[in-house]
Amino acid sequence: MRITVRSGKTVRTAEIAVKPKMTVGHALAAMGIALGVLDRVTPDAAALARDGMTAQITRVSNRIEKRRVAIPAQTRYVPSTKIKAGTTQTIQQPQSGHLEISERVWVRDGKITKREKIGQRIAAQPQHRIIAMGTYSHLMPNALRPHRRYASALAYRGGSPRNRGARGNFSAASSPQGMRIVKSLQVKSTGYSAGPAGGAIGNWTATGVRCTLGAVAVDPRVIPLGSKLYIPGYGYGFACDTGGAIKGRRIDLAFNSPRAAFRHGRRNVTVHILAP
Repeated sequence: MRITVRSGKTVRTAEIAVKPKMTVGHALAAMGIALGVLDRVTPDAAALARDGMTAQITRVSNRIEKRRVAIPAQTRYVPSTKIKAGTTQTIQQPQSGHLEISERVWVRDGKITKREKIGQRIAAQPQHRIIAMGTYSHLMPNALRPHRRYASALAYRGGSPRNRGARGNFSAASSPQGMRIVKSLQVKSTGYSAGPAGGAIGNWTATGVRCTLGAVAVDPRVIPLGSKLYIPGYGYGFACDTGGAIKGRRIDLAFNSPRAAFRHGRRNVTVHILAP
């Protein structure tokens, strides 16, 4: 019996002795051709062999491969009393992590035809850039007394001081993740300070927080009271005050003296709303 076998680009023809009820599989075995578990034969290996036939073998295999995908580091912010209010300091440098993805790779006649994701794990956690924001102790999240008007800040996943997930001075050891930016707004800002020289502003904000550098007056419809903020050029802020002229995308930034408030004047700033 004469049989031709094609496998990929290889073509082989052989004369083999005929046996009763010889199948294609038997014929291939007589030619010394072994089939893998996943290999495919046309006609089927169980079909009867016949003289002059051509059999097509498709070699199929699979293997497990692993690849790494970078996890970029982010920037996180932590209020701290360990540095001067209104200043910032990087206390941890960023370093990317990576995700290890396991895939089943299917190969047909030496060519990859499919990849199936079968699992993944974080092989190395990213190390975020952590920036400490100097603030006064009475504006630290764990020092703020709960206030009924802060409830709206919960829309920002813990913007309210009622959330006690943030502790102490937010050192890298006690809160390694810090807070991330969940929303950014372009607003018009005005500097103000407590006392008659600052425009007859009292020493206390609308929520009972002392008016010092870091206290921010907002329109609660735009920035919920209780939100923790980061304003480049100003530093950490806490949305704890309101005002008759504060409507829409306008804010007042508290300063410790009329001179500092006057120096800031009126200018456009970016407000970043922070949350765990």
